[in-house]
Amino acid sequence: MLAILTMNYWPNVKLRVIDAWYEQNRYSRSALHYEGRAVDITTSDRDRNKLGMLARLAIQAGFDWVYYESHLHVHASVQPDSVFRTKRMLNCFAGSSTVLTKQNGLKRMDELEIGDRVLARKADGKLTFSPVILFLHRDQQTKAKFKAVHISNGTLLTISPDHLIYKVDPMTNDSSGGSMETVFAADLLPGDQVFVRNGIFDISRATVLGIGEIERQGLYAPMTLEGNIFVDDVLASNYAGTSYEMLAHVSMAPARLYWNVASTIFEQLGPTTAPTHYHIHWYARWLWTLADNVSTFVGIPSPLDYFPRP
Repeated sequence: MLAILTMNYWPNVKLRVIDAWYEQNRYSRSALHYEGRAVDITTSDRDRNKLGMLARLAIQAGFDWVYYESHLHVHASVQPDSVFRTKRMLNCFAGSSTVLTKQNGLKRMDELEIGDRVLARKADGKLTFSPVILFLHRDQQTKAKFKAVHISNGTLLTISPDHLIYKVDPMTNDSSGGSMETVFAADLLPGDQVFVRNGIFDISRATVLGIGEIERQGLYAPMTLEGNIFVDDVLASNYAGTSYEMLAHVSMAPARLYWNVASTIFEQLGPTTAPTHYHIHWYARWLWTLADNVSTFVGIPSPLDYFPRP
């Protein structure tokens, strides 16, 4: 596959493998080369300026890890068969999912508007109504498959496999957030604990009883100032497609700054009707493009290209 991609991208240029597996292998048994899962590659013309794009083509061909081992070649490897990766889906939440708003109580996701204040968790662990400042993803028409997560408090959470959710450490009693970690919804297992709202401003733990699959219409990813939101009464992150939640939250700082400045100027931004069909927000799309370009230049996979699945 990589050889074909190379020839298609650069006519008359072929893929050149300079190191791989050999019958008389000189590598240790723990090395990826020994296991036949790694190669060192260049192009046949040995043009170093092509290495960045070659690394990108290797990612497209399905290699799990690509980087510059030296300035002379690209190293590419794959994971064992027991571990695999799949491309991001970024479906987020379904239109039928619900959030708790300050103005109107429970509200469907497809009825949510920019400026609505929804229940979220502050950094100190306390709950607050945080404004929706934008939609990272909003698509009313598309149907998609979601994870249907059955929770012990009777809640059914509908969430895309690649969306980040907070899993609680069952050995601690801390509800401030120090005892939780962000995981992809695809990585949740029966028995895991998550944070759920108990009343309005109380938070408690609940156990995942089972996980299924369901098809729903609409793709929605509201963004709050806090970077998280209670959806179907379960605390979830605003972010999807990357395991680096902190990096994602920092990258959205300009959007939060704009909202805060605008709120100060106009005293208080009330709900505004959001566009009915704009798919991915332009700023989020720009960040993806930037991440892809940087990863191509450096020669490593973009953190947004793939995510682990069990």
